[in-house]
Amino acid sequence: MHRDLAASALNALLGAWLIATSFLWHHDAVHLASAWIVGLLAVTIGLAARRRPGVLYLDLLLAAWLVVSIWVFPHRPFASWDEAMVAIGLALVPVSMRLFPEPPPARRATA
Repeated sequence: MHRDLAASALNALLGAWLIATSFLWHHDAVHLASAWIVGLLAVTIGLAARRRPGVLYLDLLLAAWLVVSIWVFPHRPFASWDEAMVAIGLALVPVSMRLFPEPPPARRATA
């Protein structure tokens, strides 16, 4: 339960960071639109994951798009690094949930 909440919050924060940094570093129109769309989708997925944690696997598609967009469209170096780090973060959220499942609740001894 706590792990799912933390994963969805981290996902939403990564999306919000991507939106915020699109204003901090110069982006052309294509990259600005891409950062906004991916950021909004990441926030939406993060909020939806509070009810259905399985939707976090959609982050893998967002991360893949960010990586591809770095090579397809010309970027400024700092913006490229930012998007690459966000892509790694978005990919690690669902992977970590799969690799490290939440332990079952401890059983209480009854008298």
